[in-house]
This record gives sequence, C-alpha cells and structure tokens, in this order.
Amino acid sequence: MDNNELIGKRYVNLVRCSTDQQTETSIPAQIECLNAYAKKRQMIWAGNDIVLAGVSGSKPGNRTDLDELIERKRTVNDFDVVLALVEDRFSRGGAAHGMWAEYELLRHGITVHHANSDLPEGPYADVVKVIKYQAAQDTVKSTSMRSTQGYQRSLEHGTVATPSHTNYGLYRLYASAQNKPLFIIRDMRDGTQQKLHHETRQIIDVLGEYGGGNKGHYRKQKDEKVYMVPGDAQEIEVVRRIFRQRYVDGLGGHRIANQLNTEGIKAPWGGNWTQRQVEVIAENPIYTGWGISGRTSAARFYQRLKGNPQPVRIDPAIIATRKNLPVRLRPAEEWTIQNQPYLEEFLPDPLKSIASGKIKNILTQRGRPDRPVPYRNTKADSQYLLTGLIAAKQDGKLLKGQTCGPRDNYVRYYAHPTARKDPIRAGFPNTTFRADILEEQVLLALQATLEAMPDLRDQVRGAVESVLASQQPSTADGLMKWKKQYETISKKISVILEIVNGDTIAEAREKIAKLRKQQATIELLIKQAQQADTTTDDDKVEKLIDAVIKQLSNLADELPNLPTYQLRQVLAAMTASMTADMVTREVEMTLKLPAVAVNDAKSAISQLCLQQSSGSSISWQTQLNEALVLARIRCDYTRMRGKQCFQCYRLPRAA
Repeated sequence: MDNNELIGKRYVNLVRCSTDQQTETSIPAQIECLNAYAKKRQMIWAGNDIVLAGVSGSKPGNRTDLDELIERKRTVNDFDVVLALVEDRFSRGGAAHGMWAEYELLRHGITVHHANSDLPEGPYADVVKVIKYQAAQDTVKSTSMRSTQGYQRSLEHGTVATPSHTNYGLYRLYASAQNKPLFIIRDMRDGTQQKLHHETRQIIDVLGEYGGGNKGHYRKQKDEKVYMVPGDAQEIEVVRRIFRQRYVDGLGGHRIANQLNTEGIKAPWGGNWTQRQVEVIAENPIYTGWGISGRTSAARFYQRLKGNPQPVRIDPAIIATRKNLPVRLRPAEEWTIQNQPYLEEFLPDPLKSIASGKIKNILTQRGRPDRPVPYRNTKADSQYLLTGLIAAKQDGKLLKGQTCGPRDNYVRYYAHPTARKDPIRAGFPNTTFRADILEEQVLLALQATLEAMPDLRDQVRGAVESVLASQQPSTADGLMKWKKQYETISKKISVILEIVNGDTIAEAREKIAKLRKQQATIELLIKQAQQADTTTDDDKVEKLIDAVIKQLSNLADELPNLPTYQLRQVLAAMTASMTADMVTREVEMTLKLPAVAVNDAKSAISQLCLQQSSGSSISWQTQLNEALVLARIRCDYTRMRGKQCFQCYRLPRAA
C-alpha cells in the first residue's frame, strides 16, 4: 500500500517495547511519530491503539494483539490499517512469524503498514521484507549473546549480586571498584528506598515513590560492586529462628509459618506467612554466605555459562504457542557461586554449618535430571477414596488429599484447605488424618454394617411399597398400549404384502423383516405384562426386598477385593455424610442404603433397579428421593505406640 492509498483510511497504531523501563519514553515517542505520519496522509485515527509495553517481540506465543485486532475488525470494524513504526516493532519472531502475521491480518481485511520502513516499491518488496524480519530476529540473538556474556562477567567480578531482589533481613551495600564501601540501599517494599550511611546507617536520602514499583530507584553505576549485608535486626532474628527450627528442631515450613502468624510477626511483604515463604528463606544459601546463579534458565537464545554463552535449543512449536518459555533445571557444574563476605557470620555456628550442608544437598538433588517427580493429588478421582465425601465439622469444607514425608516414602493425608495454609483465618488447627488408616477403617465399618442388618427388611419395605404405589403407567395401561402397537404393525405388513410386485419384492422383504422384529419385541412385552398381572403386590415387595439384600450381601463379600475406582463408587453411593472434627479428631459418618426402585411398566416382573455402569457392577442410579440410613459410625482418633489408629463404634439409632 503506497502513500496515496492511505489517504482517508482508518487506522490504529501498534507500538511495542520489550522492557518496562522503556514504557515512559519509547511508547509515547512511537505514537507521536505514527500520528504525525498519518496526519500528513489525511488518515483517520480510530482510537484505542494497541500498546504492548514490556512485551518481547521474539516470543510469538506471548502475543495476543493479533487475535484482538481480528476480533475487533470482525465485531466493530472501525479501522482498515495497522500502523507500525518499522518491521522490528511489529515482530522479531523471524521471517516466518512476521510474514504469517501480516498475511493473517490481510485475510481479515487488515493491512499492516510500516511508517519508517525503506522497503522498495514493486513485486520484490516482500522479498526484502522477509530479509528485514529475519534480520530483526538476528539482532535479538546477537543482543542476547552480548548481554548474557556481560552479565556472566559481572557476576564473576561482583559488580552484580546473585539475588535479583533484596532478600528478607538483608540490605544492599554499594562499593567502589576498589571495594571501598559507599552507602547502603534499604528496600522498604512499598515502592521506596532508603539510602543509608554504610557505617552509622543514618538516612541520607529517600528514593522512589509509594506504589511506584521500581520507578526512581537507585541505578547502579558500571564500576560499582554490590554486596548483601545484614539488614533489619528484627528480620534477622526471624531468619535465624526459621533456620534453627527447620534444621535443628526439625519443624516443617507449615508449622513454622503458623507459629510466626500466631505471634503476629508480619511476612516479608506484609500479611501472614505461608509455608512456601518460610521454605524459600530456609533453602536460600545467601544466608549462609554464598549465592547461586544459573540454577535454572528460561532463555530464548543464549544462557549464561563460564567462558562463553551457551546456545539454547527449543522446540519451535513451543516458541510459537507458549506464552512463557519452560524453565529448565541446570546441572551443578553450570552454576555460578558468589561469596558474600559480609554474611559470613549472619548465622551462628554450628547452625551455619548444618544449614549449609542441608541446602547444598537440597539444591543438588533438585538439579538432578533423573530425580523422582513427587506425586501431586491434582484430580478429585485420584487414589484418595474419600475425596469429595469427608468434610470439616466446623465449616463444612471438603478435606483435600496431600502427601508428606521423604520423596521415597510419601504418606497420604486428608487436610483442610484453609487450615493447612492459615489456621488462624480458619479458626481451628491444621488437623490431618492419615489417609490409608482412615480409609481402611471406613471400609471395615462399611463391611461390618452390610454383614449385620437385622432390621433392613422393615426399612426397605416402606420405601418399596411407596414406589410401587406411585408406579406409572400401570400394568393394564401398558398392556393396552402394546396391543395397539402390535395391531398397527400387523396392518402395515398386510398393506405391504398387497402392493408388492416383482420389481419391489427385494425392498419389501427388508421392510417386512424390520417390522417382524418390532412385532416380536412387543409380543414379548405383552407376555411379560400378562405374567406380571398375575403377581400380587406382596410378591413384588418381597422380590424387591430379597433382591436388595442379596445385592448388599454380595457387596459385603466382594468389598475387600474391589479395585480402587469401584471402592470409590461404592463409598459415594452408600455415604450419606462424613464429617471430621478438626479439634477432637473424631470422624463421624452416616451410611445409607443405595437407592433402589422398580422398573417401569415395560418390565412385567418387578425387580431391583440396579443399573450397572461400564466400570462397576455396584454403581446405581438414584431413584429414591430420601436415603435409608443404615448406620451412624464414629471414629475416635488415637495414637498407639507412635502409630495412628481409629477405633470405630456404632452410634445408637435415633428413636
């Protein structure tokens, strides 16, 4: 599209910059330049420009603007042209992405025009454009190699510190190239920084602004070195406490977080502590006097490595579709270790020695490519039999499965989703229940209930009689309906036989065969209905009751041998309620009779309606509105010789 064709066209600007620091300068400059270009050509601005601030042009999967433009064109249709400054502002994803994106937009009536491009006119303009798009990506590659190499050198010479953010309980000390301390920067975690004297720690200046992110923060000079130093005294004591409780007392991150929250100690960014926040501090080697860089990488082209940057090979399909590139673990030999001399005595001995060894083992283990992947209960239909059934007595929330313990010996538990993270907010302790033991006792209680039901017949009788009384349609009505259908089919067969001739005899035979099959089915239904009509209501009730008891008796025998998925179906069908007291650890459950009913009038012999699923012979459809309670059982949590046990007993039936 040449300049004359742009006259009077409706346009929107597409502007992009790769980093947040460029947002305040690059974005307004691009918009101003594009609007001036459009004004000279009498173009009409449609408003609502596409602004991609901090969006890398080399990751096509990170781009959502193309879909937005197409949807806007399809629904609003208020523009015809997308103005971009040059090719590399539109895309740095290479020739394939750049040309595809322009063609995809053109298919929907949108033209891409690069205002400051020097493309030649004529049929070979697209050839030059391909080269420009590819050159834009090559520029990103070379920039990546240079920046990666420079950052690695800065790490090795101490001009940058391994932590990208100031850690809890620490400050940053800036020193000259000769290691002469200059000043300290304290991050206030509210958008501001305090510049402190390196010895007296008196406030020299305040940088940044509240809620302004990193706007106005101190920018390190190229020749300055950065060291981490001990920070706030109270935060230092919290960090030392976390390390002592974790590596000496053997407490887990969740319990440590609960204690800190109970005492009203604020988390690094305010609010309550979480298990993960505690673990991040306890597993950070910076507090033992050394930092690590390069444990993971999400690089697109090059990743840091001693000597020369290492090229990265990523599946092109991932680059084209993933918004964020996958994070890759790197082996220990590729890490960059940086000593922090001002933190040598941050942790007292022997706590420092113990923690340092533990952290090294943890990080080395995580860097192993063959390390076992921990089990995560991500689905409700997992190996946890009581998922979706057991709820907390205090607030009614369902307990969720979790795993604890060493990687080679995970133990399954049921825990409250809120109390697990914040018992204070939940209002009760984080009580957990051993899944294997609780499930075993629940199944034993269910089996014992099925084997001892002396009053079951009286319970079932009332429900069955009510179902039979309301059964529609009646047997007589059904018999009359089927007789009419039988007569109708007979008439159809007679008509076909009268009009058939030599040309249509083959087709007529097929139609008659189908009608004969329908007639045979209806004839069978008529016979069944006639037989059922001679059966008394008492016989129907007794047959139903016998069928129910037989099914439950078979279930009691099969229960120990059923696979997990069938056990889950049995428990779902027979559990009316199951509650866990998060304070007393009592688990109370109510077992119900699986819903039963009679078949409709199509089956003359009334029988138990046990509709089997494809996966289980004991999965029934619910046809009774009210469940028949079989038993109420309470399990008291106890400990015997370090093992957990549930002593279950039947509760008396309410009068």
